[in-house]
Amino acid sequence: MNSIRSLLRTALMTVFALVLLTGCDSVDVNHEAPVVDPFSGIDIPEPDFFARANFSYEVPVAGKTLLRLKGYNGHVEIKCLSDATAVTVTGERRVGSDSQQDADAYLDSLNVRVEDLGDEVFVHTIHPKKNENKYRQFTVDYSITIPQDLAVSVDQMNGLVSVEDLHESASVTLVNGTIEGAISLPLNGTIDLTTINGNINLTLPMSTSADFSASTGNGTVSVSNLNLQGGTNSLRSKSGMLGAGEGTITLRTSNGHITVTGQ
Repeated sequence: MNSIRSLLRTALMTVFALVLLTGCDSVDVNHEAPVVDPFSGIDIPEPDFFARANFSYEVPVAGKTLLRLKGYNGHVEIKCLSDATAVTVTGERRVGSDSQQDADAYLDSLNVRVEDLGDEVFVHTIHPKKNENKYRQFTVDYSITIPQDLAVSVDQMNGLVSVEDLHESASVTLVNGTIEGAISLPLNGTIDLTTINGNINLTLPMSTSADFSASTGNGTVSVSNLNLQGGTNSLRSKSGMLGAGEGTITLRTSNGHITVTGQ
């Protein structure tokens, strides 16, 4: 996971530097780009044949403070409920290929593991480390339900990441795709959302108290219905203080729009 974070941070800084040097004014967020195999770097075109399997796990939430997820390709949807007593992880494993025989043969090599690690629940995709077939695509879509007061950390390569009705800290690191969130930040909490190629859409309570920073290398930053004081205010970057500035909110994309709305 640390290697993925390191690669993403390096790529983000590189793209920002290139944008500043070229003075690019247009925005072309390519959400339909081919999925990239995380180990070979090969662009995987849309396959014609699929093998699929559903999964379901449940972990009691007593004593837990964090949900941590490490995935590769697919959508991640996290819903937070006030009355949840367990972390429920459901979804679909899916292998696409240029033949049904190949897709069926490789389905068992794509797995999901859910671990109880004391104070955290760790969910991760077990992805084959070699993919010699340029038409073979491995995807896991997650639908996860957690209590509202469980912090969230997500590392994902490709796909949409959505966090709904969270009342705790959140960290999402994504390479290609959009991040969507509706988060009530606790005092001294942290929201850190980063994507290379995609938008960030965040909804916050109007009463949010945090030091705020949002920036894009190629796109726009919009903040509405929130009283952002001081700092900077430009097309591609906004910063300042919300309320008393007791928490921290950091939003970054290199190619995409950032939209933050108070409600």
